[in-house]
Amino acid sequence: MPTPFVAPEFKKSSFNCPQCGAFAQQHWFVAWKAQEGAGGSFSPIPEVYTSVCAHCNRHTLWYLPPQRPVPRHLKDTQPEVAQRIEESNKARMIFPLVAQGPLPSADLPEDIRQDFLEGRSIAPQSPRGASALLRLCIQKLCRHLGEPGKDLNADIGALVGRGLPKKIQQALDTVRVVGNGAVHPGELDLRDDLPTALRLLELINMIADVMITQPKQVEALYERVLTPGQKEQIAKRDAPEEPRRNSP
Repeated sequence: MPTPFVAPEFKKSSFNCPQCGAFAQQHWFVAWKAQEGAGGSFSPIPEVYTSVCAHCNRHTLWYLPPQRPVPRHLKDTQPEVAQRIEESNKARMIFPLVAQGPLPSADLPEDIRQDFLEGRSIAPQSPRGASALLRLCIQKLCRHLGEPGKDLNADIGALVGRGLPKKIQQALDTVRVVGNGAVHPGELDLRDDLPTALRLLELINMIADVMITQPKQVEALYERVLTPGQKEQIAKRDAPEEPRRNSP
């Protein structure tokens, strides 16, 4: 299975460092913070934090925008507006501006690899655009694996019948690839954020690993280990029995 990738996240204790790529502990410090103003209130200005990688000792800078309160009634009356405010309150990494997420499986077809890399490169700046592109990757991958590629619910269900773990299907539901809340491939969804895009990258690699890489590895092992005579014996053993003819 691919090595799990832990995406950088504000104030998370450990993740894959965007500078060196290693999964390592992160030490957090305040680089710049609003000072207490007149009357004991804080100025509505942004703050900057830095995380230092315990492996490479290099810094990552994070921008925390001025925090806008979300009125409780807004969540009930205008949930999309409330969600946009909550999204705008989230901290984001401002240095280094590098692609995040795992690299594509070497066994992905070239056109899907290119889309995967493009989605990976834009995920930090445009997670919604990356997620839309990565759902298209999953649709293309289903077609490559012999499914129609028109209904991802049906396609993923068929892959489960061919050996894809049920847990992967359930994980695809959480990122709105399948299920009642599924988003059509290529469409933007306001709910998509960076963690969603990064999970999609991982899930594409998992599907490729189970449905392409592992069968190739088993076939290569079979060809390397068994002699022609052993292969012939196995073929005879596994051949369907011919129906017996009734004697006259």
